[in-house]
Amino acid sequence: MKAEFVIQFLPRMMQERGHGDNYTVAYRDVVVGANKRVKIDAANMFFFFVEGFSADVVITSETGIYDLRSEHINEQQHEHTGEIVIENSSEEILHLEFIVAIIKNS
Repeated sequence: MKAEFVIQFLPRMMQERGHGDNYTVAYRDVVVGANKRVKIDAANMFFFFVEGFSADVVITSETGIYDLRSEHINEQQHEHTGEIVIENSSEEILHLEFIVAIIKNS
């Protein structure tokens, strides 16, 4: 998924989900150490994975899985929400870029 697509897609997606303009947009560069796991509490947020694609990355959340090595999923999920777990199985530090839509409290 490309950042440009996310930025263009967000207004429509948020409208369709009943949030209207009641959100802000942020950029997150998540650093995941070699052979490490990062957990993110993304309640009331939508994380869109836009850069840092690697077969060494597995992202799981309430909305799905991103895992290029898996033979058991037929679609790579780039949108994540709820509790997000990011795993790096490589010996290198990875930088993963996300566009984040954060729902404002009413």
